[in-house]
Amino acid sequence: MTSKRIAAEVRAIIARDQLSQSVVAKAANLSDSQFSRRLNGHIPFSADEVAAIAKAIGTNVSVLYGETAYAA
Repeated sequence: MTSKRIAAEVRAIIARDQLSQSVVAKAANLSDSQFSRRLNGHIPFSADEVAAIAKAIGTNVSVLYGETAYAA
């Protein structure tokens, strides 16, 4: 359930902020296909990936885990 929650939060932030998935993937040191497989729930996120993605999209890890609300 955690990876699905993270993926949903990441997708929502990417859509809301009109970010490119490719740019986020690159900033998180993931290939487009690696990032896509995680967003689609085929592969779970590692803790390091969650931290890198949070940094790439300008949010806190706790937001991606659904522990706090995103504040713009």
